[in-house]
Amino acid sequence: MTPESLSSQEIVRRLDEFELDITMTCVDGSVRALPLYEERYVLLAPADDEIASRSVARWAEVAGGKLAGTGAHSYAVRG
Repeated sequence: MTPESLSSQEIVRRLDEFELDITMTCVDGSVRALPLYEERYVLLAPADDEIASRSVARWAEVAGGKLAGTGAHSYAVRG
């Protein structure tokens, strides 16, 4: 498999002609699009931290924190 950079129009044309089997792109709705997966992010915080009592935290609130990662999973931590 060789990745290629193509215009949306060329991707749709190649799909129609069975020249492509799969694509990852943004298209205009002339083809059926299926999401591959959804990611769920979690924020780990000390129990006595103000943010721990909330059900939602915004990226902007934790953006300045440190990032700890394990394999495919990463977690933002304030420091």
